[in-house]
Amino acid sequence: HAKRLVLESNYRKIAFLRTIYGFRGRHSEVTIPAFGCTYTVPDHPSFFSVLDEVYGNSIYDIPEMNGAGLIIDVGANVGICTNYFLQRYPNTNVISYEADPRVFKFLKANVEDTSRVHLVNAAVWTESGAIRFDSQGDDTGKISEDGGISVDSISIHEVLQHDHIDLLKMDIEGAENALLLECAGRLGNVSRLYFEYHSSYDQPQNLGRILGNLQSDGFRIHIHSV
Repeated sequence: HAKRLVLESNYRKIAFLRTIYGFRGRHSEVTIPAFGCTYTVPDHPSFFSVLDEVYGNSIYDIPEMNGAGLIIDVGANVGICTNYFLQRYPNTNVISYEADPRVFKFLKANVEDTSRVHLVNAAVWTESGAIRFDSQGDDTGKISEDGGISVDSISIHEVLQHDHIDLLKMDIEGAENALLLECAGRLGNVSRLYFEYHSSYDQPQNLGRILGNLQSDGFRIHIHSV
């Protein structure tokens, strides 16, 4: 921690923001200026967790993507990744999907460069229609049969209907299991895929199958803990 504070300017900025805004209780709305954007967020611990991944650890800083034309952000939450993509890759367009209607209103307010982004309030799923969703008002909302609300869903096959996708990012609290199995053999137009894998004790573990399918589709695999 001390070494990062000395050597890494983004880490210092995030640590400073935590000292200013991190004293509030969970699920209390707060406005935080960070890295050239102003964010109004419903839950500051969730916000800082993603901010640290994106700006502190630079997980989406990919020099080979400098000329990127299209990025798809599935699970956009309050817009940190979307804004980063717009800043880091000035030639790209972004399509961002957020299922939770409570969170989507923050995403819509937080994304400032709307000329290069299309925001969609829908869950990306195996089929289009409607699906039950468990809304927590933070970054842990998820598709669930026991979810308290119904949200619109859009088929992953429709999401992928582009000639070329430079980056498909997927952080959807467990729904990646079904989606990535559904996509097997159908990701030929995707150059890079980033997904966060969630494992639940009461559900089958599909990571091995998913990675095997991705290797068969020509992807190289890099695994990082989060």
